[in-house]
Amino acid sequence: MSEQVKRGASIKFAKPLVEKIEGPFDENDNLVEELEVGKTYIFKATKFKEFTFTPIKHIWWAEQLDDGEITDLEYKKGENPYLDDKGVVCFKYTPKECEKVRIYAYVSKQIKPVSIESKVASKKAIAFFIGGASDKEPYYGNPATEIVKEQVKDKFTDIIDSENIKSYKSYYLGYNEARGDEDIQNKIIANIPNKENTAIYIIGHSLGGWNGAHLSQILTDKGYNVDLLITLDPVGVGSTVTYISDIYWSTPKPKTNYWIHISTFPEDYRFDDFIADFGEQWRPKTGMQINDECSCNHGSAGFMFTKSLKNTNISASDMLLHQIKLFLSK
Repeated sequence: MSEQVKRGASIKFAKPLVEKIEGPFDENDNLVEELEVGKTYIFKATKFKEFTFTPIKHIWWAEQLDDGEITDLEYKKGENPYLDDKGVVCFKYTPKECEKVRIYAYVSKQIKPVSIESKVASKKAIAFFIGGASDKEPYYGNPATEIVKEQVKDKFTDIIDSENIKSYKSYYLGYNEARGDEDIQNKIIANIPNKENTAIYIIGHSLGGWNGAHLSQILTDKGYNVDLLITLDPVGVGSTVTYISDIYWSTPKPKTNYWIHISTFPEDYRFDDFIADFGEQWRPKTGMQINDECSCNHGSAGFMFTKSLKNTNISASDMLLHQIKLFLSK
């Protein structure tokens, strides 16, 4: 292992050796607009003023993540920094998790350093939890229950926190907020930072499952990566509920990398099951990777989300966590 370069006493020059920093460049020496966490890029200290030699050992490098403290970067003699074939001092840099980074080059802390700022397009996992009728908002006299928020979204957020996953965000939507160009743009697409480095997870219950399945197709057709769709006893087949609710008229044609579908066949009939029958449950036969059944009631979204799936010892919640961790680790 190469000897670690140690910081010595500051070397004072009348003027900075470095006029500017250029970059970031990829491995093919192409200038890139954004950095990706985990990839390595090259920054170049260019145009050394009034010096005929290349004082590589006199150039220190530092970073500032977001608006935090400026800290020196560690490097090894003979490996980083290094001289390219044109004699330019280069520094290999691998960004950490942040929104922006500023790279500094300096010869003395008494002389103002030069720097350059880059955006970091880190991977993000974004989940949209979509409730059904009278979930986020009242529905024809029925008060809001927040079933999906309390039983599904919040419980899963506790799991994410326990796993210390930082690149995850989630949003709680009413079924009516997942339909229509304006709502999809303002409530959903506006919360997706970029297409290339974001995986989308849609979890919908009841009318939210119906609209969520449509949403998976809409986002995929727009070029977004819908990694997993979970439909919890979706409702929307009946013409009556279509007339009185803000849902799509056509049957969904989901587009996603993986689809888990769960239907309910309750042993003890309750009012929420009557509502589901009134709206008519959607029970597709093909297209999903897992097609499961539950003897619970229609309103038991949390139970459906956490029960072991057919022929497995994992739940939809387990699968969601697995897919998020797998995407972020690539």
